[in-house]
Amino acid sequence: MKRLFSTIKAWTLYMPVIVFFLVLPFVWNTNLLDASLLSRQLFLSFFLVAMLATFVFMFFKGLRFRFGGKWEKVVLCGLSLFMLMHVISSLFGVDNGYEALFRTVKEFGFCLFFFFIYQLLIYDCRGRELLLKLMLWVGAFFISLGIIQLLGADFSKYMAATKNRSYYLNLVMEQIYSTCSNKNLFSSLLFITLPISVYFVMVPNGKNKIATILWRIFAALVTVVDLAFILVLLTRTVWLAVFMSVAASYVLICVWKLHIVPRRLGVKAAIKAKLIYIGVPLLLVVSMAVVFVVSDTQIERTIVERVVITFNPEKYGYRDNEHGESSVAMRKLIWGKSVEMIKDHPLLGAGPGQWQIEVPKYGVDEFDAKLREGTLTFQRPHNDFLWFASEVGLLGLLGFVVSLIGIICAGLSNIRHSDDKKVVLFNILAVSALWGWIVISLLDYPHERIEHNVFFLTISAIMLADWQKHRVTDERSGNVMVTISMLAVGLVVSGLHLWQSWAFFKGEKNARNVLAAYYDENWDAILMLTRNADKQMYTLDNFTVPTHYYKGVALSYKDNDEGAIREFNKAIENHPNHMLTYCAMGTSYMKLDKYDEAVKCFEWVFEMSPRNNQALYDMAVIHYNKKEFKQALEYILKLPDKLELTPNNFESVRRTICKAAVNEDASCYNRKNLLDWINDDNKVDSSIKRYYSDSCAFDELILKELGPNNQ
Repeated sequence: MKRLFSTIKAWTLYMPVIVFFLVLPFVWNTNLLDASLLSRQLFLSFFLVAMLATFVFMFFKGLRFRFGGKWEKVVLCGLSLFMLMHVISSLFGVDNGYEALFRTVKEFGFCLFFFFIYQLLIYDCRGRELLLKLMLWVGAFFISLGIIQLLGADFSKYMAATKNRSYYLNLVMEQIYSTCSNKNLFSSLLFITLPISVYFVMVPNGKNKIATILWRIFAALVTVVDLAFILVLLTRTVWLAVFMSVAASYVLICVWKLHIVPRRLGVKAAIKAKLIYIGVPLLLVVSMAVVFVVSDTQIERTIVERVVITFNPEKYGYRDNEHGESSVAMRKLIWGKSVEMIKDHPLLGAGPGQWQIEVPKYGVDEFDAKLREGTLTFQRPHNDFLWFASEVGLLGLLGFVVSLIGIICAGLSNIRHSDDKKVVLFNILAVSALWGWIVISLLDYPHERIEHNVFFLTISAIMLADWQKHRVTDERSGNVMVTISMLAVGLVVSGLHLWQSWAFFKGEKNARNVLAAYYDENWDAILMLTRNADKQMYTLDNFTVPTHYYKGVALSYKDNDEGAIREFNKAIENHPNHMLTYCAMGTSYMKLDKYDEAVKCFEWVFEMSPRNNQALYDMAVIHYNKKEFKQALEYILKLPDKLELTPNNFESVRRTICKAAVNEDASCYNRKNLLDWINDDNKVDSSIKRYYSDSCAFDELILKELGPNNQ
């Protein structure tokens, strides 16, 4: 009877976990701008509430939270500092309080998830293998969805390509993302699945021999397909992470087999063992390299090209920011902006959720046209560590790094001290994977994603629980008051997490409809969808565009520019550095003939983007309307000759301004030639083209073409 009750308790505790893991890959809502992020965050909220209810129920059955041990204290202290800095940073001068609250509550939710999983493992360690199997199944589900997408992909252009193969394969792979939003996130999720699948390949697991064989076959299949996907998805960051993890695993296995095990037995490692563990892997690596060099397949040439363009894109004809192949150069630029932000806010950071709001003020002139115009914005720096430092300061980053070090040290301690080979092998794989995960975090943004954190935090909790199992023997660490306090904290955090997630889920669903109406120019629909914008917590969409901006644009097109300006001012309150809002507000001021106010708007745009096409164009129009033709000419000629992002009447306006500016100095030119030039649009256009090609002063060029006034 006692054994039966124990089994019931285990199932009661782990049932929410089982449901959560198995359903997670299929949580996907196409009514959102990002089909997975907020839908999975809301799903995580329900899980936290369910786990809280389970712990409350088990509290009355005798469950007590247990604490103690060096590395546990390091991890918990690090996370506490990390979260404390989120709270403090949120209270001091953030631009958007809703975003700060949302990001802070989200991080608290991750910490609560880690704490719950960890306490589950401490209370009932039988769930360790269950969690590992769940993660393997979840990884298999994600892979299966990716395979379905792969089967529907069209490889014809890639197969026919004789050059730029990585570009064409990358185009195909953009369609392969399982339910992870994009291929790079899919690839990084596959990476964190690898230690689990490899573990089950190497460790016997099953009630009998047949079950063990089936598990190993299943795990081997997942591993092979996992690695194949990582290879063809062309995510160089994950390639580097795999290399780092394999190298770390090799070193740790050698240390364990050649140093730790012999020392425990009181003997020295045999020379034969050293030769095997050192020589065989080296021979394998050399053999693989020879095969790779000797064979010459299209996929090999694609991989080589993908690697080479990281450092030398010109070799294959790629230019900066073209085809997305120069992402390294792009990231270096944005990392530089993040460092500037850290220098301005070293202690407290700019505030949680504020990076995307603050970064434009550090300038976007080095980037491509869409970024300079503000039609495309950065939401993250593609470096989680810089992200933490810029938002919650160096102290916040320190807290996260300390907790990560604590996890890794706990894993290393398990390798050194555990007598259980399963535990040792898992921790070797997990520690190695965390090194690779650090690489990915330095070059991408896995911390933003729910599924990535679920895997990372679960693996970390297992490592720490393994250490506690072998290190902590003090049963008195379970305390009623501590447990009640932690349950109370869990109640607050899970409640806030559910409230925030639901509010943002509804907000993003509405934002998707707003964006669709915006592209359809359905201004009435936008006004209807944004009528309660003041009451919404969701103030910025996934592209960092304020909701009030869309409402202001709709009012402007409905010729209610006074109302539009009020909405634009509200948009600026939520995002003080949003260039599109300033440009739109400047346009509304222009329509009301309030040129001085319009100029202030465009000057603020120039602070961030001196080459912003819309601002330059509108400033030219303002000066033209004010009869200041020389100034109008100066602004209009700052625009390149041919642009993607220009008004439809750009060339006509430019021609008119040039005529007006030249005619203002009519006394300087030959009268007959001047009249012929002004009345012939082809001649005006020819002069403008010559100005761009010859790079000379416009007035000198015109004087040369028309000749001086000889009278």
